[in-house]
Amino acid sequence: MSVIGQFGGGRQRTRMSLRRLCVAAVAMAVTTGLAVTAEAQTTIRERQVKRSYTQRREPGEQNFISYDDCINSNDFEFVVEMGGLEAGETLGIWVANEASIDCKLGTERSSATARCREIASFGSLLRVTTVNLKAKDIVAKLFGNQDPDSCTADNTSNTEPRKANIYFLRYKGSEDVTAAKAAVWSNTSVDVLGPLPPTDIQGSVGDERIVLEYKTQTNELDRRGFYFFCDDGRSAGATGTGGASSGGAGGDGGSGAASGAAGAGGDAGAGGAAGAGGSGGDGGTSSGSGGDGGTSGSGTNGSVCADTGSCTSSILVPGQRVPDDVPASFRCGSTVSRSSAEAQPAVNGSCYRVFVASYDRLGNVGVLSEPVCVTPLPVDDFYKLYRAAGGQAGGGFCSMQGPVTSYGVGTSVGIVGVAGLTFGLRRLRRRGRREHTQ
Repeated sequence: MSVIGQFGGGRQRTRMSLRRLCVAAVAMAVTTGLAVTAEAQTTIRERQVKRSYTQRREPGEQNFISYDDCINSNDFEFVVEMGGLEAGETLGIWVANEASIDCKLGTERSSATARCREIASFGSLLRVTTVNLKAKDIVAKLFGNQDPDSCTADNTSNTEPRKANIYFLRYKGSEDVTAAKAAVWSNTSVDVLGPLPPTDIQGSVGDERIVLEYKTQTNELDRRGFYFFCDDGRSAGATGTGGASSGGAGGDGGSGAASGAAGAGGDAGAGGAAGAGGSGGDGGTSSGSGGDGGTSGSGTNGSVCADTGSCTSSILVPGQRVPDDVPASFRCGSTVSRSSAEAQPAVNGSCYRVFVASYDRLGNVGVLSEPVCVTPLPVDDFYKLYRAAGGQAGGGFCSMQGPVTSYGVGTSVGIVGVAGLTFGLRRLRRRGRREHTQ
């Protein structure tokens, strides 16, 4: 081989060696960079996120916060892994209620125009740190509530769930945070408002029955059904006043008079105490003066109803939530029907103030509708009269329950049934007479 050929081959081998060195150097730089990034990375172990007592089964809603979650502290536990910890670093938890807000920016956390709100902060960090966040704190910071226990939204109209972007940031001050030292949790949304209630509530009554008809509001996309709440007057506070009692007659001779009778109390009120007896007359000849009458009693009126012009409840208030401590007996039914349903149970003769509230897929119950006042009444239909007279047959048309009557309207299914049955019996008698004469 010539000298030139040997020299040319050497140059080719030199070029190949240089290429290999360049490739190796680039690979080493990339690997080193990845190692540094991985070492400083902050991550959330999503599969280890826990709730205090329950997670929903619906896909995508396991970590949502409802009103019930907020007031009953269905809180969160996160496991955060942090590589490359530096001395003096703080782990700050911040929330933003808009996707366009970036809490990694120092100006969004500490400037006068900052829009991120701090939920909590932690020092003395470990590489793997468990972080507990209260549902109440998330709700309060998301909506800017002054009272962390209020569990209220920042408006009173119904809304879809509000996404809460929760930032886990490592920093030493108000500087911007690099992506490697930040982790964002975006799987939690907050909905503490129930749907708006139906309108135009109409009540119909029958024998131990209350049937409600209503109109739903078409913009309630997350509505799942309705709850009925009934106040039978036990919460009303109209006060009756007892009549004043008259004094007792004086006794004969030297004996004093008997005590005056107690005054009668108002409805459900107790009578007043009896008056003291009169003193006896002189020498046994004159009668003593009668004692003063007892003080009249007062009581709570338990039956304020529509016929008195009052359809109110001291516990249930239109346009407000059902109180958290309302007795379970006030709930008198539920339905998924968009137009009508029956409230249960109902006692004849009792005045019911009936309210309707909507609920959504997270279980949030909305505010109460305007009430309707109705009083179920016994109905003496044909079947009841027949059985009262000793009839033993049952079933069929005659065994149907008493009719439903619209409040203020005298419609009666029972009357129609009796008329139809009477017409049928007359036809049978006529047919029998014709057959007998033939």
